[in-house]
Amino acid sequence: MIDRLPPQSLEAEQSVLGAILIDRETIIEIAEFLRPEDFYRQAHATVYRAMLDLFERREPVDIVTVAETLERKGELEGIGGR
Repeated sequence: MIDRLPPQSLEAEQSVLGAILIDRETIIEIAEFLRPEDFYRQAHATVYRAMLDLFERREPVDIVTVAETLERKGELEGIGGR
């Protein structure tokens, strides 16, 4: 049996995360079916998880709040921040 990488597009993952930051309605539309484990790059999954946490707490989802959430959880540096 041949081990294969699952289909992936890092650019698509970045586009999804960027769209959420630009327009809050995006997360409303995709939160039902897109899970953090659907992301190929772990850093993207971590960022998306932080976005979902903010959304579920009805807090703004923007670059500042996402970074603060990741910092508070001790995950920001691990994904390449600061």
